[in-house]
Amino acid sequence: MTNKTLLGTAAALCGLIMMAATPASADLLDDITQAKKIRISTDLAIPPSGMMDSSMKPTGSDVEVAQLLAKDWGLELEFIQTTGATRIPNVLTGKADIIISTLSVTPERAKVIDFTKR
Repeated sequence: MTNKTLLGTAAALCGLIMMAATPASADLLDDITQAKKIRISTDLAIPPSGMMDSSMKPTGSDVEVAQLLAKDWGLELEFIQTTGATRIPNVLTGKADIIISTLSVTPERAKVIDFTKR
């Protein structure tokens, strides 16, 4: 994947999945900006989207998108390792700010999280 493609994807994913607006987190982007860090929930057990390299560092297309998003926004990046079952709970409980991971849009999921329009 080229940097241009990844940047386009990162822009489209900037709100990939953000916590549904609640009184406790009225403006998640402001919270992220003030913290100067974005916590991204990524499944690192789904190659080639997310995996660990031989040095045990995250790699893959989801990882690259997350890195470019953090760089573009001028934020420190923290990966919150997840599994299929914990992706959404990580966001809903405030453990992660967004999800960049393989995740299908379903009506049930759309009731509790927001998806990008892309």
